[in-house]
Amino acid sequence: MTFKKIADKSWSVISNRWTLNILVWLFILDGVYNPRADDIYRLENGKHCFAALLMHLTWFVLIYSNTSFLIPRLLLSKKYAAYFLSIFIQSLLFTLWIGWYSEWLIKTFPVQHKNFYFFITVPLERSFNSLLGYYSGVLFSAVLPTHVLFSLGRLVRDFFKERRRSELLEKQQLEAELLLLKAQVNPHFLFNVLNSIYSMSLKRSEQAPEMILKLSHLLRYMLYESQQEYVPLDKELQMLYAYIDLETMRLKDKLAIQMTVDLHPGGLYIAPALLLFFVENAVKHGLETLPAGGFVAIEVSKQTDTDRLHFKCVNNFDASRSAANVKQKDSGIGLRNVSKRLELIYPGMHQLNIENSCNIFAVDLYLKTYTHDLPDYRR
Repeated sequence: MTFKKIADKSWSVISNRWTLNILVWLFILDGVYNPRADDIYRLENGKHCFAALLMHLTWFVLIYSNTSFLIPRLLLSKKYAAYFLSIFIQSLLFTLWIGWYSEWLIKTFPVQHKNFYFFITVPLERSFNSLLGYYSGVLFSAVLPTHVLFSLGRLVRDFFKERRRSELLEKQQLEAELLLLKAQVNPHFLFNVLNSIYSMSLKRSEQAPEMILKLSHLLRYMLYESQQEYVPLDKELQMLYAYIDLETMRLKDKLAIQMTVDLHPGGLYIAPALLLFFVENAVKHGLETLPAGGFVAIEVSKQTDTDRLHFKCVNNFDASRSAANVKQKDSGIGLRNVSKRLELIYPGMHQLNIENSCNIFAVDLYLKTYTHDLPDYRR
C-alpha cells in the first residue's frame, strides 16, 4: 500500500463525523479528568463527578441542538430569521443556566475549580451591574464563541461533503456518458465487419472461416477489453492489424493499407478502440466509395520531445459517391462520438485535427500516453 493510499485512508477515518466528535469530547474530558493535573475533578468524589458531568451534558445539548437541529432545519433551509431568533433565545436560556450552575460549582467545590472557569468572575454583591457583567461574560466569552466555533465546523464539513458529492455525481455522469458513447461506437464497428463477412459468405469464399476467427478476437477485445478505462497500446495495435487483415480479405485488390509503427508499445496504455475507429472509418467511408485504387496510410509514432502518441490516418475517397451515400451521415455521428470520448478521457491532453479536401481525408491525433501508473481524472 502506497503512502498516498495510507494517507487518504487515514484522513477518511479522521474526517469522519463520529470520529471527530469523539476526539473533541475525549480532548475535553482529558482536560477535566487528567490525573496529571494539580487541580482536578476528583473521581473519588461521586457528588462532584456527577455535577461536572451535568455541566458537560449542558454543553452537549447546547452544541448539538444547534449543529444537528437548528442548522439543518433552519439555516440550511434559508430560514435565516427563524434561525437567528432561535439562537438568540437559546443563548439567553443557556447563559442563565450555565452562569448560575457555574457559580454553584465554584462555590460548592472551590478547591477543584481553582484553575477552572477562571474566565467567570463570581460577583460578591448581587447588584444589577455585577450580575449583568457576570452573565454578559458567560454569554460573550463562552456561549456565543461555542456557537460560532461549532457552527463553522458544521458548515465547513457540509461544504466539503457537498463538494465530494458533486464530484462523485460528476464522475458517475461522465462514466454513464462514456458508456453511452461506447455503445454507439461499438455496434457501428461490429455491423461493418459483419457486412464484410456476409459479402464473403455470398461469394462462398474459403476465407470466410478465417474472417470469423479474426472477428472473434475483435469481439473479445470490444466486449471485454474496451470496458476498461485504459488498455495496453500493443493490444490496440494488434486489433488494428486484425481489422486490416479482415478488410484486406474482403476488398482484396480494391485497396491498399499500409501501417507503420515507429515506437515500442510495451508499458504504454491508451483508451480502447480509439485508433481502431479511425481506421474503420477510413475504410467504410473512404475506400468503399472507390471502384479501385483506394489507399489508407497509417502511422503510429511517439513524439520524443513531448512523449505524446502521434496517430495519423490518411485515405482517399470519391467525393461524388460519398456525398450521394446516405450512410455518410454515420461517419459524422461516429466522429462526433469519438471526439466527445477524447474530451472526456483526455481533457486538455489531446489534439485532434481532421482535414477533408481534394478527395483526401486525413486524421492527425496527438494524445498523452500513460505507463503502469494510470490516473483516474474522474475520481
